[in-house]
Amino acid sequence: MSRHHQTPEWYRFTRRVRPTIQHMLPLPCVDCGRPVLPEQTWHVGHITPAALGGENTLENVGPSHGRCNVKAGGRIGARMSNTRHRIEGDMREW
Repeated sequence: MSRHHQTPEWYRFTRRVRPTIQHMLPLPCVDCGRPVLPEQTWHVGHITPAALGGENTLENVGPSHGRCNVKAGGRIGARMSNTRHRIEGDMREW
């Protein structure tokens, strides 16, 4: 879980928007596009990830299957980590 998702602001935001999203289900998963049904377990997911500058707005979030959301976060974290390691490696070569 990213630092962003551990903040009190994120918890307050998700508690506030979750009922709004719940009433609109079924909606497409923001990660895979398949329907998220009301009876399924789902997360509030970012359309533009917070790690890439996405904001906590109703326009930038939607339902995400729990598995899709965790997988998407892992891909973003790995990409950021790999980029950081690549940059640090390039710096050592100087």
